[in-house]
Amino acid sequence: MRVVATESLAFSTKEAVPFLLGLAGADADTDVRASAAWAISAQVDDQHLGQTLTGLAEQETEAYVRRRLYEALLPQTDIPAERLLPMIEAEDDVAARVAGFNALGRAAGLRPGSAVAAAFDQQIVPELLQIATSENSLNIQMRAVFALRRAQTEAAQGALAAIARSAQPQVAIVAQNGLWTQN
Repeated sequence: MRVVATESLAFSTKEAVPFLLGLAGADADTDVRASAAWAISAQVDDQHLGQTLTGLAEQETEAYVRRRLYEALLPQTDIPAERLLPMIEAEDDVAARVAGFNALGRAAGLRPGSAVAAAFDQQIVPELLQIATSENSLNIQMRAVFALRRAQTEAAQGALAAIARSAQPQVAIVAQNGLWTQN
C-alpha cells in the first residue's frame, strides 16, 4: 500500500518532491525508496535536483533503488557527471549501470564538447555498443541505444550506426532512428 501511495505522488504537484526525496533517502523499505525515486522522475517541472539525487545514489546500498535514482536524473539539467561516473563504473548490476549511462548520456548531450562528453565517448560508448549488440534483454539493449541517442556525440553516432547494421531488428531500428542523417 505504501508503494502504491508513493507512486501516486508522481502525478501530483512539485510540492510533493521534498517528501519524495525524504522517502527515497531514508525509508527502511527498498520498494518504497525505489517508488519514491520513480515518482520524482515524473516531476519534470523541478529540473534542479541533480546534486540531491546524486547524493542519494551515493548513499544507496540497493542497485534497484540506485537504478531508479539514475532514471530520476534524466529530466534534470544539473547532472553532476563527474561525481556519477566513478559510481556508475562500479555498478555490477547491468540495469543500474545502463540507467546510469543514460544519465551520463543526458549530461554529455547537455554539454557538447565538454570533458563529460569526451569521457562518455572514450569510456562508455564502447560498452553501450557491446550491450546493445550482445545477449542482453531487449529492454537493456534498448536502454543502451537510448543512452547513445541522449549523448548526441560523434562517437555515439558511430555506435548507433554500427548497432543499426548489426543488432536484432527492433534494436537496429531504434538505433537507425537516432542517427542525425539517414543513409
